[in-house]
Amino acid sequence: MTQETGTQILARARIKCQDNDASSNYAVSDATALILLNDILVAVSNDVAVKPKWVDASTSGLTFTANTASKVTTADINATEIESFHQSGSSTITQPLSPALERVSVQEILAMYDADGDNAISGQASEWTHVAAEKAQNDTSSGVEVWRVYAYPVINRTRYIHLRVPAPVTIAALTDKPDVDTVNSRVLSSLLAYKMAKLKKETSPSFLQGILEDVPAEVLKAAFGGAVRASQLQDHVIQRGD
Repeated sequence: MTQETGTQILARARIKCQDNDASSNYAVSDATALILLNDILVAVSNDVAVKPKWVDASTSGLTFTANTASKVTTADINATEIESFHQSGSSTITQPLSPALERVSVQEILAMYDADGDNAISGQASEWTHVAAEKAQNDTSSGVEVWRVYAYPVINRTRYIHLRVPAPVTIAALTDKPDVDTVNSRVLSSLLAYKMAKLKKETSPSFLQGILEDVPAEVLKAAFGGAVRASQLQDHVIQRGD
């Protein structure tokens, strides 16, 4: 089915929150609704239904020369989390990529390096087996979000890491399409209707709950509560495939 525009998502939301006056005398303007919709798109960007995108090393700056243990991304990869890391001999992506590296916490990978703090680690291997990542502080005025990525073991040649990320897709106008399928468009309408109802100062618990009745619990948690980026916490990032 054809993806819906923001206008279509909003029209359904207006019905749900009863802000669909026949004369278009809306309590919540289109401009305000657009802002709310983009907020929702970003809030649910870690949900499993969000389409991932690939970021190659030539974009992110994740080029590791020999004897390099970690790198900081040089560009805003437009992601609140990184889904997987894939090593390559090229700075650009050619499908199919190598299997995802096993991700561990930063503390674990530092222990794996077993560095003494005095001597540099020299590369002994030709490929990585593990990776770790964390948000890094950016002291410039550019506002670019950066990540520090660690790769183990330290290798003895130049190699690259490509990223698969769940990227939020926001829209500049309601006539645009936020790149979600028609099922998720309906979920977005419900979430938007709830925010609009709150702006209208709706207080009835049954009315507000009714708006959200078709929204999966995990999406509600991502959008309205518990939206701490748990996947960045050090006791949560380990991912094993066995």
